[in-house]
Amino acid sequence: MDVWEWQPSTTSPTYFKNICRIRDEIVGKAGSIPLLLARLETFSSMGKITVGRVYDWIRAPTGGPPWGRRIWDHSMTPKHSFILWLAALDRLQTLENVANFQVVEKTCVMCGAGNEDREHLFFRCSISRDVWDRIRIWLGISQRPTTLRAALKWLVKDVKGKSYRSKTRRCALASVVYHIWEARNKRRFDMTETTVAALTRRIQTHVYSAMFMQHPELTTNSGGRFIMDHIDAN
Repeated sequence: MDVWEWQPSTTSPTYFKNICRIRDEIVGKAGSIPLLLARLETFSSMGKITVGRVYDWIRAPTGGPPWGRRIWDHSMTPKHSFILWLAALDRLQTLENVANFQVVEKTCVMCGAGNEDREHLFFRCSISRDVWDRIRIWLGISQRPTTLRAALKWLVKDVKGKSYRSKTRRCALASVVYHIWEARNKRRFDMTETTVAALTRRIQTHVYSAMFMQHPELTTNSGGRFIMDHIDAN
């Protein structure tokens, strides 16, 4: 079986379908399978692929959407960038997307109201809205994004600077999407519920930790105290 050509069937496990979608995106970036294989050879040393060089290549802009480069910004945690990237492409297995190939109940598992598509899950679900409102107030953001398109536009135009405040807001965007998706999966598959306060705190703690790793001086200046002092303790 050729792993580059194989296509999943409608009954294949979801994770196989996700792997194939990611494979196809990378092949598309290279231009063709032979070009991708040739590219991977350039990332190899003594028969082993250097993962960091592959990651940097995936992150590099290719004339795609304007948010493409921003999603892979160093201020964001890579696994958070990956989920945000899948969300931007509408490739996450929301119940609305799953319903395209199997019969499922599409009601949002987080709030129990509305069909779970990308926009509902991350922006219109009552839990997601409350999380966004807390993060927005915490970071001094004037408006809560209401669609992913609006969030990505904000990412490109309004938080493109190199200041720690811009980096913090970029990191927060990816972290909110990642943690909402994680909470949704725990609720759906493990029947584990969370509260808005607990979810918000996980996001805030991650953002602070990520910013501290990049800017240790944040613990000694007013910006660092602002971030730490406003982590929701409830």
